[in-house]
Amino acid sequence: MVQVRIMGSDAERVQVVARELLELVRHSQTLRHGDAETLSRRGTGARVYVDIAPADGDTAGPGDDVVIDAEVVTAPVPRRRPRARRALPPGA
Repeated sequence: MVQVRIMGSDAERVQVVARELLELVRHSQTLRHGDAETLSRRGTGARVYVDIAPADGDTAGPGDDVVIDAEVVTAPVPRRRPRARRALPPGA
């Protein structure tokens, strides 16, 4: 199974999105889901976790034919070169 985390700063909106997402998965013929649970809250926000798996029972494990395609969207932060420090005066 894959764990999906739905989180946001507005707890009510997180719950609405989680309900709608689970309803979509429930009607899917290719996916199934476990019980959604809210594990922690930050201030006014919420986090909802749910396990989702293929409906045919196939649970891909490490080393199975899993392809990940990712692209960096943000430019890398340029590294700052350290400044040369002045030597202490003699006798200091």
